[in-house]
Amino acid sequence: LISDAIKVQNLFPTLVIRMINIGETSGTLEEQFHFLAAHFGKKLDAISDNLGKIIEPVVIGTIGAMFAIIIMGLMLPVYDLVSQMGKG
Repeated sequence: LISDAIKVQNLFPTLVIRMINIGETSGTLEEQFHFLAAHFGKKLDAISDNLGKIIEPVVIGTIGAMFAIIIMGLMLPVYDLVSQMGKG
């Protein structure tokens, strides 16, 4: 049986092994695979949504830091020039 071969490998979660075993014994293996594909598809969508929510603030912070560096690079020479004129 496929489920026995998969169980030996310790590669798949127990849900997959159980669903394959049920599909083999009841003759509905194709339906079980469709269920597993839908289940793991939903899981993957949830993970990718969460990953996007985590990465978004990091990207915004990085862009903000780059913008601040550019503005400082433009404004510091002007500030130095104005401070030198005030002294002289």
